[in-house]
Amino acid sequence: MTKTEKYQLPQWELSDRILMEDFNDMTDKIDKGMDGIRKEAAQGLAALTSAVGTKGKTCRIASGTFTRSGGGSVTVDFKPMVVFVTFDNYVDGSVMFRPFTRLIAYDALSMDVTWGDRTVTWSYLSNDLNGTHTYSYIVLGIEED
Repeated sequence: MTKTEKYQLPQWELSDRILMEDFNDMTDKIDKGMDGIRKEAAQGLAALTSAVGTKGKTCRIASGTFTRSGGGSVTVDFKPMVVFVTFDNYVDGSVMFRPFTRLIAYDALSMDVTWGDRTVTWSYLSNDLNGTHTYSYIVLGIEED
C-alpha cells in the first residue's frame, strides 16, 4: 500500500489487504482536517466581521502573481484582512485571516504570518517550502479612513 504525499492517506492496490486500522486512521485524518478547516474559517470570519463591523468601510480586492524564495509578501493600497495564496500551480492553497499570526496546516503548508497596515508577509515553517516559488494570491481588505 502506498500513501498520499500530503496527508499520508492510504492508496490501496489490487493486491493489498484492506485493514480496518488503515481505514479508520484515514477517516480520522479526514475528520480532523475538515474540523480544523471549519474552525479556522469560523475564527477568520469572526475576526473579519469584528474588524469591518458596520462602520461603512469599503471592501477592496487585489490579486496577482510573483516569484520569490523564502515565503512571500504582498503590498496593497488598503488594509489586508484575508489572503488566499497558492504556489507553483498547486490545486490547494492557504487562507490567512487577520489577526492570526500562525497558520497551522495538517501538512507542510504551516506558516508564520505578519500583518502590516498595507502588507502581509508569510514564511513556511518547513524548510522544504522556503525555496523559490511562483505565488498566486488574492487579497481582500478594507479602506481605512
